[in-house]
Amino acid sequence: MHKIQIPHNVEAEEAVLGSLLIDPTMAYVATADILKPDHFFVQKNAWIYEAIQRLNRDGVVPDYVTLRDELARRGRLESVGGEAYLMGLINVVPSALHVEAYATIVQEAAIRRRLIQAASEVAKLAYDESRDIGAVQREAETAVLNARPDGKGDHAIYDLVSAVNEDVAERMENPTDIPGLPTGIRALDEMLGGLETGLYILAARPSVGKTAIALQIASHVASSDQDVMLFTLEMSPEQITRRILSSRAAVSQDELKRGLLDHEGYVRFVEASGVVSDWPLSVHTGNVTPGIVRAKVQRQQLRGDVSLVVIDYLGLMSGDGEAETRNLELGDIARNLLLTAKELDVPILTIHQLNRSVESRSDRRPLLSDLRESGQLEEHADVVLMLYRDGCYYPDSERADIMEIWVRKNRNGPSGTLCELFWQAEYGQCVSLVEREALSCDSM
Repeated sequence: MHKIQIPHNVEAEEAVLGSLLIDPTMAYVATADILKPDHFFVQKNAWIYEAIQRLNRDGVVPDYVTLRDELARRGRLESVGGEAYLMGLINVVPSALHVEAYATIVQEAAIRRRLIQAASEVAKLAYDESRDIGAVQREAETAVLNARPDGKGDHAIYDLVSAVNEDVAERMENPTDIPGLPTGIRALDEMLGGLETGLYILAARPSVGKTAIALQIASHVASSDQDVMLFTLEMSPEQITRRILSSRAAVSQDELKRGLLDHEGYVRFVEASGVVSDWPLSVHTGNVTPGIVRAKVQRQQLRGDVSLVVIDYLGLMSGDGEAETRNLELGDIARNLLLTAKELDVPILTIHQLNRSVESRSDRRPLLSDLRESGQLEEHADVVLMLYRDGCYYPDSERADIMEIWVRKNRNGPSGTLCELFWQAEYGQCVSLVEREALSCDSM
């Protein structure tokens, strides 16, 4: 009877290590992004590769002598087979020319072992009939997706300090660049430094322009050929698309909806349709929970990077579990979205509708305290943006078309800052006040 073996390839492992000893510099550059010590099936090979990693990190070329001394210093030289085993590795391959191919074989065997382990976990989940089937499906998907070779979570302080130093040096060379993901709203980018990994909450009362601002940001990112995932619970995908096209073509939403475009407007609409059709933007509807968001983003990341996730809106989301009150459920939703953002390394921008308590004050600009009646949103959010327009309450105000965006919380920067934009209601978008002046001059 044929015995099934755990996937591994000892010859490929030894060929990788031999290549690294023959040509330490070139071979390590070729394999550093492919292999980790736990990809090696044979423990002594894992220890040798770990020692090679450490020598490279310390700026020491890992040749036979330095590797031998490093293993001896760690008390592992005899455990790996001594000097004879290291010398034997050098004779495994004639050159380091094919080291990347050997490394890929080792990595693929490691992925197969992880998939076998994941399959065992999935089987246990499936047999447990006391579990909710939706939760079982999500956990099963997560178990399989976690078998990918890009695991995160463990970081040596040496690597972290090096990464921060490189980042600071790069920013000093380009101090005017936006460090995060640009929103396309320059004044907002200057306040936040763009969007970075974390949970962003965009809050306001109804009809202020929350969805419009979120779509404007999503459109800018997608137009830069960066993947955007949009989860909508309030509007249909067609309504979302119509609003994007209205803004892009500079035709009013009402004219677009009623088919009242003039010839020039229709030409702009057709041109905008061609451009938007090529954007890497996907719209998702139906029941939306943090678990569903996480699973769909993970699935998309298998095809490529996801630059931004937008959710419209948080108040309509369901939790993944049971909560005693809706406020507690909202807090759990925000917490799980934050964890998803951190784990999947993506900014999540979620819209939130404030309740009527804002309108009980003479100054109706929303404050951070207005979130405290919505669970623990304030606690879990990295950044809280709040919108206000005079025109919502005072149509005749001189500032009726001025959109105020307040940064009420910023975990990694200053809060209490304000940017003012010109609100173009007919297109559902904002432009800078400088652009507004230019538009006024063009119309004269």
